[in-house]
Amino acid sequence: MRRILTLLAFFALATQALAITEPERSSLPRPEYPLPQFERAAWINLNGQWDYAVLGIDAAQPHEYHGRITVPFAIESPLSGVGRAFTKDERLWYRRYFRIPSEYKKKNILLHFDAVDWQCEVFVNGRSAGTHT
Repeated sequence: MRRILTLLAFFALATQALAITEPERSSLPRPEYPLPQFERAAWINLNGQWDYAVLGIDAAQPHEYHGRITVPFAIESPLSGVGRAFTKDERLWYRRYFRIPSEYKKKNILLHFDAVDWQCEVFVNGRSAGTHT
């Protein structure tokens, strides 16, 4: 089943969800398991390319995005491919389309963000899946 993940992040760093094979994993930025002491047998690396948009603080979820950003790098970092500062009056949105692997069917799925530094809301298929402040 195809899923659409949209992330509204205030001063946040997002991740991507995508079924990735072992050979592809080595080409991702930061391909290693983020917390080796907590490694699980089944996991998906969440780094790579996302769509992004920077909008005013009161703007609704965007219909169009401004470009591509490489995560896990912050938008201000040249490594993100964007290298743009944004202000407290702006919202940073990320979007990624992905498929959940068939072996995950009927299992609980944990979507973990390591670098949300203020506030974040996650949408899956247009519905809010949770927030963090």
